[in-house]
Amino acid sequence: MNTKRSNRTITYLILVISLIGALVIANVLFTMVTGIHLHSGRNIKTAWGGSETSVNVVTASRGVIYDRSGKEAIAQDVETYKIVAILDKKRKVGDKPVYVKDKQKTAKALAPILGMEEADLLKRLKAGEKNGSYQVEFGTKGKNLSVEQKEQIEALELPGIEFTKSAKRYYPNGKFASSLIGFASYDEKKQRLVGRMGLEKFLDKELTGTDGKVKYRKDVSGNKLAGSEYVEKNAVNGANVTLTIDKNVQLALENALQKTMSEFDSANAWSIIMEVETGKILAYSGYPTFDLNELNIEDYRDLPSQYSYEPGSVMKAFTYAAAIDSGVYPAEDETFRSGTFNWGYNDEEGIYRSPTPIAGFSPIKDALDKDHGIVTYDKGFILSLNTGICELLTHYLKPETFMDYLGKFGFFKSVGVYGVPDNGEIGKKNFTYPADKLSTGFGQGSSVTALQMVQAYTAILNDGKMVKPYVISKIEDSYTNETL
Repeated sequence: MNTKRSNRTITYLILVISLIGALVIANVLFTMVTGIHLHSGRNIKTAWGGSETSVNVVTASRGVIYDRSGKEAIAQDVETYKIVAILDKKRKVGDKPVYVKDKQKTAKALAPILGMEEADLLKRLKAGEKNGSYQVEFGTKGKNLSVEQKEQIEALELPGIEFTKSAKRYYPNGKFASSLIGFASYDEKKQRLVGRMGLEKFLDKELTGTDGKVKYRKDVSGNKLAGSEYVEKNAVNGANVTLTIDKNVQLALENALQKTMSEFDSANAWSIIMEVETGKILAYSGYPTFDLNELNIEDYRDLPSQYSYEPGSVMKAFTYAAAIDSGVYPAEDETFRSGTFNWGYNDEEGIYRSPTPIAGFSPIKDALDKDHGIVTYDKGFILSLNTGICELLTHYLKPETFMDYLGKFGFFKSVGVYGVPDNGEIGKKNFTYPADKLSTGFGQGSSVTALQMVQAYTAILNDGKMVKPYVISKIEDSYTNETL
């Protein structure tokens, strides 16, 4: 009896399994032929008809700009996000909507995180729906979102709110050789970060990488089909740049210039710190400056290279150097009368010193009208006396010879530092009238740039060997570290 019941049970199970199998096979065959899922009535061909042309761009990172150590980043990309709101009501996963269903709720939740007015957000969402847009964006406030902002929004679990990864340029030190480094910002047309100023602009080609491409298939609701993604082209990051700038020296210089501007109520201030033996620029800045992240720019000029000024007494070293090198410098025991240099000019004698003032020729005095009496020329240099310069240019060093030396020192011509803009600024040579020739000798009348000045001083400090300044140490492939 038990055996018969067991046989009947097995028979029933076989029949049930056979029936289920037949239904599954029938459903599959029906779906294959008609494209309609028998149970749900869904058009499978339409729902899963993917497109090989759907593409995601994989953004390449812009190269990093480092200080001389190769470890301290001066400029780098940071990961950011752009928020988009999907409005297409066809976007569903099963019965779950993956589009913005409640616009009022979405606008209210996003407003404080994006720093936008709720009404503005709602207006954009409604306008997109009215225009039949698949998705909408939220302008500049919806771009360059931080990881923290993204996570805050994700925690709200708002349907239809999605993100695309992007990047923005970040400058860790803020005010840091700002006119030299420059900045890069996102270009909507080129769809990438673009150098706008300074080294970021000059080296834009080297710093810019090549974006990659990822293709995938999607269903009619716009959802990516699992397993359909493949890389068509790998992203290649931009080259890394190492400068000669020393982070610690630069920060100290920034602090010093900032104090100078404040304490002396200065209109401008600038400075270059350089290794005279090598030409490596260790620090470089001009004020007023700006924060590279905030771009609160008052003056776009690179003051050390693009601003010419009367250098003052620092020019006297070159007058003395020209006299020494040309072999006309006075003997060690020769002296001159300091205090006031009364002078005149005629075609026969040229410039000459007079015991008394001559009408039409303004006397030249030493600083603060101080009279140091009779001094040697060496002492005149130590005391930085204008009268000593005038004596040299009147009795020993011909003004034309002096001007020739100034040319050899690199004044009144472009220094041509790779990557440093000068816009053709070379200073102004005023050497026409006798007064110009004398005043140029002690740093007035003619103008130069700070970059010309530091280059010229290398010749004096390196026993006559002049060294060109430079700021770019190397440019390297970001993958292989091969120098480009």
